[in-house]
Amino acid sequence: MSADAREKGALTISLLGREFRVACPEGEERQILAAADYLNKKLKEVRDTGKVVGNERIAIMAALSVLCVLLGLLVSVGTVVFAGLVLLGAALWIAHTRPRTEDDHS
Repeated sequence: MSADAREKGALTISLLGREFRVACPEGEERQILAAADYLNKKLKEVRDTGKVVGNERIAIMAALSVLCVLLGLLVSVGTVVFAGLVLLGAALWIAHTRPRTEDDHS
């Protein structure tokens, strides 16, 4: 990755040996460089299998690979959040429906 060519909200990244200028809001350089590095690794993985020919097809297959990982993470996070909400709802229901004792009023 080449972070040297940073000027006026842009950053130069390298993917499969080609350089690209991309927009880069101030303070997001690390994230964009990390994302570009991850994407470059995925592009190389797809290319190096030898089963996919052409940069456009390599890009499509790499994008699918990255999105599969992302969707898997979203489903995992969504499941954890849903389970947490169910447990919170159960705890609130128990607290609301349990019989009151004199200790509750002190």
